Amino acid sequence: MVVTSPPYVTSYEYADLHQLSLLWFGNDKTFFKKWHRHINDFNGFRKKFIGTSLRKSTKKEIINSSIGEEIIKELVSKDAGTSRSVAHYFSDMNKSFKEMFRILRPSGKVAVIIGDTILYGTHVANSEVAVEQMQNIGFTPVELIKREITNKMITPWRDGKNGRFTGLNNPDKKRVYQYEYILVMQK
Repeated sequence: MVVTSPPYVTSYEYADLHQLSLLWFGNDKTFFKKWHRHINDFNGFRKKFIGTSLRKSTKKEIINSSIGEEIIKELVSKDAGTSRSVAHYFSDMNKSFKEMFRILRPSGKVAVIIGDTILYGTHVANSEVAVEQMQNIGFTPVELIKREITNKMITPWRDGKNGRFTGLNNPDKKRVYQYEYILVMQK
């Protein structure tokens, strides 16, 4: 079984969140033999994370989801950079799902905890895209659970215009990450 909660699209640069751990453990060659490489090339390390906005690509991303393609198309007219980041994210998630499918034994299960978001007024249905991608790879849905997030450590508000995190005082604020979805799929 695989249980994971991947990054949410354009939420954070996850490498930045892990930088302190990398610095603490990076020189411990006994238990973290290869981590020092990432300290020496942190920008290269950052570019490998799922959905990073730092990655530049000239090739067509493989989305494997008509829902995802529509979201990307809608975002292009609003902000091309965000559209590219979302395309990278969906492509990276598709690669991750393919790897999960590859390593799971027949009848193996995967549980993915993921949330939707809104960017530039566009509903980015990460959960629906993930389900479609996984089904297109060969997974079968077992159970899809919608769960309300009642208490968050970070702000649940984003600016309605640009999608960045914001506070209660912003008149354009929109609530995000009110729900998360648990997608249970089977190989």
